[in-house]
Amino acid sequence: KDVRVGDTVIIQKAGDVIPEVVEVLTALRTGAEKSYEFPKTCPVCESAVERVEGEAATRCRNPNCFAMERENLIHFVSRGALNIEGLGEKVMDQLLENKLVSDRADLFALTKENFLTLNLFKEKRAHNLVAALDKAKKVLLSRFLFGCGIRHVGEQSSELIAEYIEQKNCSKELTPLQLGKIGQTIAVEEWNGIEGVGDIVAQSLYDWFHQEEHQQELERFELNGVELRIIPREVRSTVLSGKSVVITGSLSKPRDEIKALLKRNGARVSSAVSKQTDFVLAGEDPGSKVDKAQELGVRIVDEEELMRMLG
Repeated sequence: KDVRVGDTVIIQKAGDVIPEVVEVLTALRTGAEKSYEFPKTCPVCESAVERVEGEAATRCRNPNCFAMERENLIHFVSRGALNIEGLGEKVMDQLLENKLVSDRADLFALTKENFLTLNLFKEKRAHNLVAALDKAKKVLLSRFLFGCGIRHVGEQSSELIAEYIEQKNCSKELTPLQLGKIGQTIAVEEWNGIEGVGDIVAQSLYDWFHQEEHQQELERFELNGVELRIIPREVRSTVLSGKSVVITGSLSKPRDEIKALLKRNGARVSSAVSKQTDFVLAGEDPGSKVDKAQELGVRIVDEEELMRMLG
């Protein structure tokens, strides 16, 4: 479409988020516009880049590229993944520059003394971040899968994949090493058989689990104390199917685990109370959402009642 830097364009919504350029208004060009050529090498490590047919992104081909390692780490601790507070971009840059981490598993071997070597940290902040990392060692399987940055695997598909892996798991516990072994036993066709997983995601999952570097990283996760939380297989019910649920207050289990349990049983978890809300799950210190539910006449239940509903 010969889109140039400085052009005026007409765009339209395409898919869920990304806008599509429909037309370049060439009549509005002033002559100051500049043509753009995609780089042939990575601006960070100077390795060759590639653009896979059918994809929009141009990517660096060097798996050890500093920029890629950085983005992998930032994604891993982000809100949709492990949600580790205090590990922002500036902290991650210092950890990488000081060679304190080289991959995701290294994060869980960090000590207070490691953080105190960085100029951003003093005693209290270092202590708080080590505590946050220790808490994050017990992570819901779906969040862990999403955090691993498997190409094309988003938050929703990671939940579907986690449920399938949990069904194949023979015990009530799942370690990172066991996850790796289960992943290696699943063929592309089997991945593709999961509802919501297409050809591209299936191939990406197969490739990821069969790369030795990822199996080694899963082993280091286990050595560094990471435990994968799973939803018990026996907890399944149709009573919540299609129900809209809002969670508020402190619960006995991590909130992401309760959310996953509700979703597995067919419920939709919303963030705000409305007339369309079927019930509010209230823990301790619930706050204004309970007031809103009472105002609208929405049913309020506690954890004990929820478990009775699930049988």
